[in-house]
Amino acid sequence: MEAGFQKADTHNLPRVDIHMLYEFIKTTSSFSGVKAVRSGRENYGDSAVGYVQVKRDGDICIVRGRVCLEHKLRSKPYSIICKINENNNAIKDIKCLDCVASAGGCKHRIAFLMWLHRRSEEPASTSTICYWKKPVLAQVGSSIKFIKSVDIGRKSKKTLVDVNRVNDFAEEAFNLVKKQKYTCPISVHICIPTDVETLSLHNLMTAFVASDLEHTADNFIIFCNDSLTNENIASACALSHNQSENSLWFKLRYARMTASKLYDVAVCKTPNGSLVKQIMGVTKQFQTAAMKRGINLEKVIHELERQINCNIRSAGLQF
Repeated sequence: MEAGFQKADTHNLPRVDIHMLYEFIKTTSSFSGVKAVRSGRENYGDSAVGYVQVKRDGDICIVRGRVCLEHKLRSKPYSIICKINENNNAIKDIKCLDCVASAGGCKHRIAFLMWLHRRSEEPASTSTICYWKKPVLAQVGSSIKFIKSVDIGRKSKKTLVDVNRVNDFAEEAFNLVKKQKYTCPISVHICIPTDVETLSLHNLMTAFVASDLEHTADNFIIFCNDSLTNENIASACALSHNQSENSLWFKLRYARMTASKLYDVAVCKTPNGSLVKQIMGVTKQFQTAAMKRGINLEKVIHELERQINCNIRSAGLQF
């Protein structure tokens, strides 16, 4: 042990929190992100660090230790010295005295620094653990003839999954989707469509396939005529106001054939172009100049209604 130092234990180690680590690594160019993650892993540092000693000189706490080499277990461990300002909660410096790559940010400095951080994050214990001891990795081949992989680092605690809690969570999530009527992939399978939503071509096709009718185009047209009642059509018109601002308007327009679309189909020569995408319900993610003009004209119409004292009825989707 060095002169003026004492054996490190759970009560005299300096605190190294995550903020101190972040500030030090951020201001140290020799530490790269990938190297820090790889060298600071728990299953290496906790087995490689040993012979830790502490010395305090005013606000500065000096921590010395030895880090066992990962691939040369029988070689002499490298000495590490770390200086921490406990008043400012700042890591002043850390050096590896034996590694030739110390100036470039060797892995042993990171391993020792992360070891100090993990000891600081451990819950307070009534017992005192002394860290002035030989590293576990250094004992391999001497007092310990071999070491199992399960003995390197700490054993992770396995938490059993409560199946009942998982089922309760799933049921609660499904009920929330149904209650709030969220539009998401799972809502298609658990939410029952309203009478108006069943008028969309997608739902009509699904219902037709599930029926006992023969799957022909003529039977599908007959099925649609039977499903489209005057009451449902009136409800769809009333509920699809505001058009592009109404999600129901997009659902009901899916694969809807209009007179202009029929003309475009008659003169179209592209097998699978933008016309087919429009028929199948593809919407643009941007607004053209004509679309913006139409939206702005809606405000003009409202102002015109006020000036001439006339109520212009807004119409929804017409079947």
